[in-house]
Amino acid sequence: MGKKSLLRTSVELSCFGLPRSKFKNWILRRLGHSIEPSARIHAVLVWNLRHAHVGRDSVIRRANVIKNVQELHIGDGAIVGSYNLISAAQVFADSFPGYGILRLEACAKISSRHTLDCSGAIRVGSYSSIAGHRTTILTHSTDLRLNAQSASPVEIGKYSFIGTDCLLLGGSVLPNYSALGAGSALTRSSARDDRAGLWLGAPASWYKAIEGKWFSRTETRTTSVVDIATGKIINRAFR
Repeated sequence: MGKKSLLRTSVELSCFGLPRSKFKNWILRRLGHSIEPSARIHAVLVWNLRHAHVGRDSVIRRANVIKNVQELHIGDGAIVGSYNLISAAQVFADSFPGYGILRLEACAKISSRHTLDCSGAIRVGSYSSIAGHRTTILTHSTDLRLNAQSASPVEIGKYSFIGTDCLLLGGSVLPNYSALGAGSALTRSSARDDRAGLWLGAPASWYKAIEGKWFSRTETRTTSVVDIATGKIINRAFR
């Protein structure tokens, strides 16, 4: 897809900044994006987004910043929380195919206050969650050997969980049905180990197998709360 004109980019900036409504979805479709009528896109700041696909019953909450992304794919039932910075170094998408992409599969979730560099592409598997706050996914960096900027994709498998304040670097892979512990750093070396389980440390490595109801749930959000002292669970406490 060719570069968009400054006028068209400015029009899209204004449209994405509108409050959520079916009329807003209709306008975005007229501008060439693939937006399902049931999608809820709150007021967000979008600049130079080549194409967006926002699926059925998906949500993009307010005050996200999305800049220079080639392809934004939000699958059915997926959620993007508030105050996230989602961007890409435009030169990669302009120069090579398959770069500058954020892809959330069905019922995946990004919570809030995270930084996602999509220069080398990020894929979040179905029912997976980037939870907590302040996680950084950085897909591009300087290759000291070649004295050149390079970018590599980051892959998060299905039913996988990213704890708060993590770092994921280009080329890293978190297997299906896994969890990355809070404060851990996942690097390219993880791609050589496909064991599901709990990953910890900096650099993160496989620690142990884990299991739980979260890994077989059928809803995007976790809405129940539990009192650890008594074990009492209140279902659907979060609306």
